[in-house]
Amino acid sequence: MKKKFPKIILLFFVFLSIFILTGCGNNEEKMLTRSFNQINNVKVMVGDSETTCNSNTVEQIFDILQNTKVKLDNYDQSSEPKFILIFEYKDGTSDIIRTTENGKFFYRYLTDTSWIGGINDKILPLINTQD
Repeated sequence: MKKKFPKIILLFFVFLSIFILTGCGNNEEKMLTRSFNQINNVKVMVGDSETTCNSNTVEQIFDILQNTKVKLDNYDQSSEPKFILIFEYKDGTSDIIRTTENGKFFYRYLTDTSWIGGINDKILPLINTQD
């Protein structure tokens, strides 16, 4: 005689699987991987030109990016960036933050196809004043 698997146990495993697959409901990932005091400099690349941001602008951009609501995604983000931000850290590492064509969506690749990103329109005016 076959024993029936109780529905409550089945439901428990379904919800547990969903919970695990969605990252346990906890997304602590930030756009940047280091703290502000670890930044050596920030470069802005627009096309072939490159500019280093002044310290006031670096602090503003850092605060904006760290407070931008972000999401993790696993599809290829292919666009021609309006500009690229390169955060160079004192330990020799860097974070490369790309934008989409409109300069308002920012993302950082985690792997070849997965990325973390979010929308923020406060950085573009800061970048436009960097000359």
